[in-house]
Amino acid sequence: MSLTRFASICDVPGCGKRSAEYTAWPHCIACGRDLCPVHRSVGSYDEETGTALCLDCAKVLAVKEHV
Repeated sequence: MSLTRFASICDVPGCGKRSAEYTAWPHCIACGRDLCPVHRSVGSYDEETGTALCLDCAKVLAVKEHV
């Protein structure tokens, strides 16, 4: 018998990394995907809200700011 325990899985296509048991990863404030540390934009993690900005959304927002 296997025991299922809470964990987060990175939602970025092709990643699928799993957090430690009973650990929630932040979700992207723009697209809602759960993010492993590799796919978070540096300095975007907000500990209070449990959100961050994924690399893809950070790129899109950066392009929009320069247009």
